[in-house]
Amino acid sequence: MYLLDEIKNRILDNLSSAKVEIIDQSHQHSSHGDPSKGSHFNAIIISEDFSGLNLVQRHQKIYNILGKDMGSRIHAFSMKTFTNQEFNNSQL
Repeated sequence: MYLLDEIKNRILDNLSSAKVEIIDQSHQHSSHGDPSKGSHFNAIIISEDFSGLNLVQRHQKIYNILGKDMGSRIHAFSMKTFTNQEFNNSQL
């Protein structure tokens, strides 16, 4: 399975009623670092599981879901996290 799909499925399996969009940006970073160290991703994640959590707690929740792949298969994971209401009110 392609790593991007694996990441998306892992997030969907661990957050209730989540919506996830992930873009693989690895090709933009091919000129630096060791390609065996992982890939670069940018994500928008929407879930009511983020309700009441601050930004750091939301990111920790996602990093915990990604687990040991962070720093190995995943070199960088940039994310924006929203509840449904926050996303509807956002400028995205």
